[in-house]
Amino acid sequence: MSSFNSPFDVIYKNEQVIEYFKRAIASGSLPHAHIIEGAEGSGKRTLVTAIAKALSPEYADKIESSNEPDIITVGLEGEKKTIGVESIRALK
Repeated sequence: MSSFNSPFDVIYKNEQVIEYFKRAIASGSLPHAHIIEGAEGSGKRTLVTAIAKALSPEYADKIESSNEPDIITVGLEGEKKTIGVESIRALK
């Protein structure tokens, strides 16, 4: 695991978003799903990795290496502008 104190320490700016997730995780009130959207390179994957590591620090190394089978990400395919219903159904 890295030398950071919190998985969120690798994220710069977006203080309101980070504080929201820190509070929700600490209080046990994190909703079951979030839509994380933004431009390519905006840090979406970094954010979801930090959230996963904060929720399951014992698996931080596996999460960091994308080697944790219980973590599934869904994104746009090709030139599509929306995530299809079938992609969401496959999460079950």
